[in-house]
Amino acid sequence: MPLVSGRPSPFSRHFVCYGPANPPYPHARGTRPRVWGLPFLTALCPSEHYHQQRGHRHQTLPQWAGQLVGLSHRWLLGWEGVVVAESSSAVLELLKQVSETPGVSLVTRLRLEAALYDPAPPRLPGRQGRPRKQGARRPTLQQLLTAAPTPWTPLTVNKW
Repeated sequence: MPLVSGRPSPFSRHFVCYGPANPPYPHARGTRPRVWGLPFLTALCPSEHYHQQRGHRHQTLPQWAGQLVGLSHRWLLGWEGVVVAESSSAVLELLKQVSETPGVSLVTRLRLEAALYDPAPPRLPGRQGRPRKQGARRPTLQQLLTAAPTPWTPLTVNKW
């Protein structure tokens, strides 16, 4: 069903698709084999307007992505992999969930002025009040980029 502009759509055009990269297919056409990313799990993410009309709780795209990562990790026992996501997935909720999932890493683009923090230190016994949620502030990516002592090494990634 095509979407008509000017009318509210029940679904935003957002899909979260999960497709692990498979090893190079030896019979691929061309001079060299390529890594294939075959999607096997896709979720259509309804808009906030859709959920409001029906009285349901809305899930954001990072929440859907976290569900797919967790689900695929449970399905593919022993799987270790890297999740590559767009910059809208660089939210603390998803980063924390992926960091707590053993064998899974997340690569995403961050803004140069992104505020980065160390993990919160463990709470000392006998302390009152809310425990800390973040540790010391780290330098921004812009500061690391222009810092003289930062060692940079050229790297070529093959078969990507």
